[in-house]
Amino acid sequence: RGFHFMVEAGKIFSLTNKNPNSGIHYKAGIGFFGYKTFINIDDNVLVQIKDPYASAYDMSMSGLSLNQFLGYTFFSHHRLINITIGIDFICSFTKSDRNWNISKNTSLSDYKYTSFLIGPKLGFTIPLYFRDQKKLEETFYY
Repeated sequence: RGFHFMVEAGKIFSLTNKNPNSGIHYKAGIGFFGYKTFINIDDNVLVQIKDPYASAYDMSMSGLSLNQFLGYTFFSHHRLINITIGIDFICSFTKSDRNWNISKNTSLSDYKYTSFLIGPKLGFTIPLYFRDQKKLEETFYY
């Protein structure tokens, strides 16, 4: 089980003046990543994995996470097709949240792990438009 919290900022670099909202999309972010092994076992079968020792077996790790996205975003003039496609790259620098690995009988105080995740990303955007005439030209995307 795990979690990933990320704060991102990005920009769309328009390729044509015809559609200024479409173009090369670059995004970068920083966040926090954490996970641990979920242990679901009957207490009568393995007595040593009861509290307070259960947390020693979960291999909990957490740390800094960096994210980059490079792709293309297209917003149609008719508001029907709004897609983003590209490559997403996530790098996590994690360290153990525990001091000792009971199953291997070794110290985890200096154990650090770097993981990389690269993959395609496809997204659909639903734009929200204002009905007010003054703000008709402004568009927010979520």
